[in-house]
Amino acid sequence: MVYEQFIERWQQQLKFNGNNNLAIALIKEQYTEFELLLNELICNLVSYHDVARYPEAAYHCFVLGLLASMRTVYDISSNPESGYGRADIIMRSKSPNCPLSFIIEFKVIKKAEELEAAIDAALQQVEAQAYVSRLTEAGVELQSIRKLAIVIQNSNVTVKIAN
Repeated sequence: MVYEQFIERWQQQLKFNGNNNLAIALIKEQYTEFELLLNELICNLVSYHDVARYPEAAYHCFVLGLLASMRTVYDISSNPESGYGRADIIMRSKSPNCPLSFIIEFKVIKKAEELEAAIDAALQQVEAQAYVSRLTEAGVELQSIRKLAIVIQNSNVTVKIAN
């Protein structure tokens, strides 16, 4: 308990709340804000050298780490088997205060012209591979599931939600 209080005070002194804001934006479905915060964090914290060899895996792990603070209200799984494949990240709500659950699929592109195709590919993959099955089998209703594509080109992040 003393350790937790020490860490909490230390974080307050640093006045870093980007992680909390990111979580709040996701939960409140403020995807433009979520995208802006993710862009800021990636631009300021991630080097090209960090992601050069396996860019999708590196960004996946980075975002997974950012979302880890939400484990008290979400079961968060990385690369879980679901449907006919493995989703990048699945977040199942454990709290009625945060009723939404999320499926997140990442794509990394080299050229800006590939953006729309990558978004479509990510969201089609979620549908074609039936990633929602892991959530629906756990009792999550379809209307509470949000499917997100996160596409990254260099340090530019685009977040789109399936309609």
